[in-house]
Amino acid sequence: MDRRQLIWPTRWLMLCAELPCHPLLVHLPLGLAFLIPVAALAAAFLQIVGHRLLTLWNLLLLLHLLLVASLVLTKWSGEQAAPAVEPLVAQEALERHAFDGGLLLAAASVALLVWLVAWRKGFARGAVSALLLAASTFPGLALALRTGSSGGALVYVHGSYRAWIQSNPMQQPDSDGAGAAKSPQSLPSSP
Repeated sequence: MDRRQLIWPTRWLMLCAELPCHPLLVHLPLGLAFLIPVAALAAAFLQIVGHRLLTLWNLLLLLHLLLVASLVLTKWSGEQAAPAVEPLVAQEALERHAFDGGLLLAAASVALLVWLVAWRKGFARGAVSALLLAASTFPGLALALRTGSSGGALVYVHGSYRAWIQSNPMQQPDSDGAGAAKSPQSLPSSP
C-alpha cells in the first residue's frame, strides 16, 4: 500500500481542514439534541402506562454517547474554522457561539453522566425516575436552540459563509472596480 493513501478517517479530516466541515458536522448533534428529549418523554410515558422498554432506554443512552462524541468533533471543527471566520464577523458574535457550544457540550456531558448512572442502576424503575431521566435532556435542548441560533446569526447576519466563497456570481465589478450586486434578472440565463 502506498504511504500516500491514507485511511478513510484521516483523509476525511484532511478534507475538513480545507473545507468548512463545521456546517456539515453541526447538524448531527443539533438533530440529536432535539430527538433525545422527545424519545425520552415517549419512553417515560410508556413506562408510566406500564410498558418498561429497556431496549428504548439503552438506545437513548447510545444516542447520548453519540451526541457527546459529535459535539466534541463539532467543537473541534468550529475551532479549526474560527481563524478563517474571525476577520469577517464581530468578535462578540463568534465568542457567543463558542460559549454557547461549550455550554451545550457541558449540559450533554452532565446528562450523559446521569444516564450512565441510571443505566448502572437498571434505568428508571418508576414514573418519577423516568420523568426525571427525561427531564435531564431538556437543558441540552434549550442550549441546542441557543447555539443553533447564534451559529445561524454568524452565517446569515454576520456573513461567516464568506470565508469559503471564492467568487460570487452575484457580484460583478463596476467600471470603478468595486463590486455591485446584480439582480437575478440581470444574470445570464442557462440554456
